Amino acid sequence: MTYAVLGDVQSRLPWFTFSATTAPSDDDVELWIDEASAILRATLQANEIDPDPVSGSQGYKVLTHYVVSYVAGRVRQVISSTTLEDATDGTDEIDKFTSFL
Repeated sequence: MTYAVLGDVQSRLPWFTFSATTAPSDDDVELWIDEASAILRATLQANEIDPDPVSGSQGYKVLTHYVVSYVAGRVRQVISSTTLEDATDGTDEIDKFTSFL
């Protein structure tokens, strides 16, 4: 189970449209969603918390928020590094995810 979908990330970054040929690609975004969801699931299980909240519940919405923030941060890092702008763009979103753990 993942806590977000590509459309959730797309809504956070409406100025960027993901496809198979963009950097990052839609496949990259899906991979990061899976990665963040797996990290959260493992953390919840390690703390004996049910990792499968009911879809639409407050708990699910919180997990979705953190996954989308993490992925948006990864996207911002890739975009900033490929455009030679501030390569730290997105770091704050990733740091928030890590702190949440």
